[in-house]
Amino acid sequence: MERALAAERHPAWQRSCPEMNDINFIRLGLLRCISVVDSSRHFLQTTKEIDGELLPHSTYFKSLKSSRRASMLEAIERQNYKIHCEQLTASGIRLPTIIF
Repeated sequence: MERALAAERHPAWQRSCPEMNDINFIRLGLLRCISVVDSSRHFLQTTKEIDGELLPHSTYFKSLKSSRRASMLEAIERQNYKIHCEQLTASGIRLPTIIF
């Protein structure tokens, strides 16, 4: 997140969201991807039962449609790719160059 913020002069996607901050949005997205539940509603119920984390359905589903969040994820993905390339290069593994 810090590298994504530093890579852009004035990121349009940087904003505070008290209901669900950006880091929590990313964490929940990753958990949703690796969870074994069948639907997002089931995921939210499971998250509430296991982690005691209550997130209103409307907040979660609205955030999935947010263009600001999509822009944030794209910026973070670019930095994540660069970090992985740096680590692989340091290990002697070369990857093809992808220009964003």
